[in-house]
Amino acid sequence: MKKVHPNFFIPAYDNPATGGITITEVDAAIPEFWANVALGALKANTVMANLVNRDYSDAVATKGDVVNVIQRGNLVVNDKQTGKQITLQTPTNSKIPVTLDKHKEISWLIEDTASAKAIQSAVDYVTDAAIALGEQIDKDLLSLYSALTLQSGTATTDLSVATILDAREKLNIAKAPVAGRYFVISPQDETALLKLEEFTKADWSDENMVALREATLGKKYGFTFVMDQQVAVTSETQRHNVAFHKDAFTLVTRPLPAPPAGSGAISSALAVDGISVRVTRSYSQKDGGMLWTLDVLYGIAALRKTTHGVHVLTGKNAG
Repeated sequence: MKKVHPNFFIPAYDNPATGGITITEVDAAIPEFWANVALGALKANTVMANLVNRDYSDAVATKGDVVNVIQRGNLVVNDKQTGKQITLQTPTNSKIPVTLDKHKEISWLIEDTASAKAIQSAVDYVTDAAIALGEQIDKDLLSLYSALTLQSGTATTDLSVATILDAREKLNIAKAPVAGRYFVISPQDETALLKLEEFTKADWSDENMVALREATLGKKYGFTFVMDQQVAVTSETQRHNVAFHKDAFTLVTRPLPAPPAGSGAISSALAVDGISVRVTRSYSQKDGGMLWTLDVLYGIAALRKTTHGVHVLTGKNAG
């Protein structure tokens, strides 16, 4: 296996004669090879996309299609009366329409496709493109803070334990599920928390030793803390963190169609964990090289915006 990114591997395709990969060997692996490279990089470099509710099917879609995400109706507890039938409930499900209005693409040209060096360049560019698309998905999901009804924090202070507890209380009062809660914070607010004894002093918890040694926050106060570099920043210093249960938001993805037959383009579309990515390549006679495109189709929405998420506003630059 050949490691091209810290968090995933791709086949090396070693050639005994040349000691490297060749265009023939890579062609033999299409469609899986390039899509797997892209999926590995995208998966390894998304944060929010891995934490929210995801809706995926293998039905091919195009930009503008609408997917109805089902939100379950409420059930209530009834007393069982002796000698009487149970109380049958028919909860009403609601449909949240999510438009697949985000078709993001990255395209580039590699002139020399016959050498192993060019194939490695293609691997590198596919990886870079997938990372950029993953960051864009996270950025779009984190923009949903503006749809949340509940809010905590102020635009003039860093994230504090008091604000964390206030966000927790708001979710508890709203009866959001206790399990599966996340607190996604900006790099500045991660720094602020790592300066607090509650997050680093060993006397508080064993997890603090890990926080002190590895600068990771882990689980505390009922949340799994995760730093995301794509947390929205407005007005230069205002940071829009989010504390939420995974059902607060949804990411809806669908595979894109293959290029028309006879177009000369080769396309690979694969999905993993509810995220689909398409890699397309074709020869550009005008440019004298292989034209590559990496693209994804998705939509986002706030599902339970009044009960399952808190917009946590901070503002003072840490340090």
